[in-house]
Amino acid sequence: QTYLSPVETHCMNINYFIPDEENLTRGFSDDAMTRLHMGRSVIALFIVGFVAIFTAFWTGVVGCWKRSPGNITATAILMLLAC
Repeated sequence: QTYLSPVETHCMNINYFIPDEENLTRGFSDDAMTRLHMGRSVIALFIVGFVAIFTAFWTGVVGCWKRSPGNITATAILMLLAC
């Protein structure tokens, strides 16, 4: 079901079946299960990206504070991994 958000865009809630206590995904086809797992993976990767950016931020602060080229290089690598 589609609804309008407060900024007037069309939205649709997706059920990711987390947790699937009633085993509702039992009758899904292989394509539907693949789509469900991809959707769950996007959520997990989004969280991992935020953790990497948060870690890179604090590594960068420490690197600039101590003027350490190693920490600044680690910050650059973490920022590349977060993208």
